[in-house]
Amino acid sequence: MELIINDKLSILNGHRYLTDAELAKCLKISRRTLQEYRNNGIIPYYHIGRKILYRE
Repeated sequence: MELIINDKLSILNGHRYLTDAELAKCLKISRRTLQEYRNNGIIPYYHIGRKILYRE
């Protein structure tokens, strides 16, 4: 699997992913609110190792 880091945007198998901090900033919500969205199944995410990523 190819992983490229470019301008804080990860590209994995042709898909772009955001970290929780980046997505929270884009959505103008706190990281805690984003965590609640994950816990309640409101927003899909990927847990890879110790990282949480969201498909753009």
